[in-house]
Amino acid sequence: MAEANPETKVQKYPRTPHFPFSPGVNADDIMLPSSTKHTFLSQEAILTEKLDGGNCSIFRGKVFARTVGEQATHPSFGAIKQLAAQISCLIPDNIQIFCENLFAIHSIQYDGLDSYVYIFAVLENGKRWLSWDEVVEWSDTLGVPTVPMVQRGIFGTQTIVEEIINKKMKQQSAVSTTTPEGFVLRCTGGFNYNELDKYCAKYVRAGHIQTDEKWKKTWKQAKLTAK
Repeated sequence: MAEANPETKVQKYPRTPHFPFSPGVNADDIMLPSSTKHTFLSQEAILTEKLDGGNCSIFRGKVFARTVGEQATHPSFGAIKQLAAQISCLIPDNIQIFCENLFAIHSIQYDGLDSYVYIFAVLENGKRWLSWDEVVEWSDTLGVPTVPMVQRGIFGTQTIVEEIINKKMKQQSAVSTTTPEGFVLRCTGGFNYNELDKYCAKYVRAGHIQTDEKWKKTWKQAKLTAK
C-alpha cells in the first residue's frame, strides 16, 4: 500500500462510459471511446452486476454522495453512515471506499439483499484505482460484500461482451428474482484515477430510471433477506 498523503482529498467517482450497445443512455452520459476498445478488451477484465442504488463513498469516517462537496445528509444514507462509524477505524486516511447504497428502493425492488452496502471500487491517495483483487481484499477486511461478480477473463471483442450481457440480462439478478439493471466491465488491474474511461464501461437496460424529484420525500426502505 502506498504511503498516505495528508493532502489527499475526497474524490468524485467519474462518469463510466456506456458500451455502444447499451440502450439506457441519457443525454448527459458518455460513450466508450472507439480508440480504447481494443486495449480495454484485450486485457483480463471482470464483469460485475450493476446494482440499482446510490453511488457513494466512505472517506476518513465520513460518507459522501456522488456529488462530493459535502457529506451525505439524506435519511437514505442512514445504514451506510452507521456502517462507516463501525469500520472506519480499519480504513487508512489515504483510502476511499466506493459503494452502492441500497438502503432505499430506487427503480428496482430487490428481494434477495444480504447487505445494504456493496463495494465496487477502492481509490488510493486520490490517484489510483486499486486492482479488483485488492478490492476483494478490502471487502474481506471490512466484512462488506462486493457487487456480484458475473465473469472474469479476457473478453477480446465487443461482440463477445454484447453476447454475454444479452444472455445475462434475461436471467435473474444475483440479489433478486428480478432481472438486472445492467453490468459493468472493468480491467482487473489497477489504473490511474483519470483513466477510468479507458479501463471500464457499462451496460444499462432501456428506460431504467423510474424515480423523480419526489423520490427524496416518498422513498421507501429496502428489506434484507432474513437469515
